[in-house]
Amino acid sequence: MPRQFKAARKLNHLKVTEAAQRLQVSQPTLSAWEGERKSPNIDNLEKMSDLYSVTTDFLLGRVDPSQHDELVPVPSAVLRVMNGKPVWSEKFGWMLVCSEGGKLICSNGSTISFSDAGDVFIKPLPCADAGASLTAPLVRNELVQGMKIWVEPISKDANLREELRGWYLIRDGFIENDAGNRFMIDTYGANWLAFEKN
Repeated sequence: MPRQFKAARKLNHLKVTEAAQRLQVSQPTLSAWEGERKSPNIDNLEKMSDLYSVTTDFLLGRVDPSQHDELVPVPSAVLRVMNGKPVWSEKFGWMLVCSEGGKLICSNGSTISFSDAGDVFIKPLPCADAGASLTAPLVRNELVQGMKIWVEPISKDANLREELRGWYLIRDGFIENDAGNRFMIDTYGANWLAFEKN
């Protein structure tokens, strides 16, 4: 599989010179990594992973075809809440989700719209909360006061998404979690999506 260094950088809207500066390497060195003329050492691979907010496996384009049974299908409606996350396609390989443009970024820098991507998959983490079972998100009129829902925030900020995702209770005009975090019902589909409790 081709490496995804360039795709990860482009998803983060970084120019080669800016990314090289933040990685503390020269621009020709980063260009050589992206062109697969050279390979970064482990420390630099980890720096790229941190800077681009992706896994090192994604950067290396790794996928084990013998483990396809561990891949979980992702409905296209759910892709909107997965900004910056890697997904797998039999046809296109590993891609990064770019929610803002409703597209997936391939390793060669080309983009594919969610609707043209076909079947895409994620590989769940072994300790992941099964909270949002990757079924289609609820329609807004299905949100009923008192209902407990799993919430996936829509944001480019990975830390914010991680902090705010989880179980919420629907109140009158808003949803709220145990920590007091709230989303207004009016922002449904723009700032967050909801999934039913298993």
